Amino acid sequence: MSLERALEIAKLIDLCSKEIVSNCLNGYLFKEGKSYCRMIYDDSSEYIHMYEENLDDSDIVLTGCDVNLEDNYMYFCRDADILIQDSLIQTGAPEVYLPYSVLDNNWGSEDYYFQQSTIYNEDILDKLVISWYFHNTDYSSFYIDLDLLRVLKEDI
Repeated sequence: MSLERALEIAKLIDLCSKEIVSNCLNGYLFKEGKSYCRMIYDDSSEYIHMYEENLDDSDIVLTGCDVNLEDNYMYFCRDADILIQDSLIQTGAPEVYLPYSVLDNNWGSEDYYFQQSTIYNEDILDKLVISWYFHNTDYSSFYIDLDLLRVLKEDI
């Protein structure tokens, strides 16, 4: 992915978050406490948390910041370290984090992005650019199921 594409995804997540809070994504979700949920499509009365705002400290400690475009979720936890590598069950390697302060750099700059591309792989660069975008907003900590972006695109 490129810098432009990562910023485009960040802006889409931003728009989706605002649509969720303002109108439950045109009624696709319902609010339950600080969570926005959707029903599971079967005969049960169970539901899935799709967006949660104002995560508390226990959520933040457990997850840190993480953007996983492959598994379609994002945790943005202001001031929490950024997960750049999950633990590997096969090798026993521990999770690897970068300090939140890395987001103080200008990840939106082509020059800085290019410099960092010699250090980080594309997935980590995407994660850092998207996290940097939200670092520079007034969002508090949140979780979003990125499958909601498809719902938003259908409504646009």
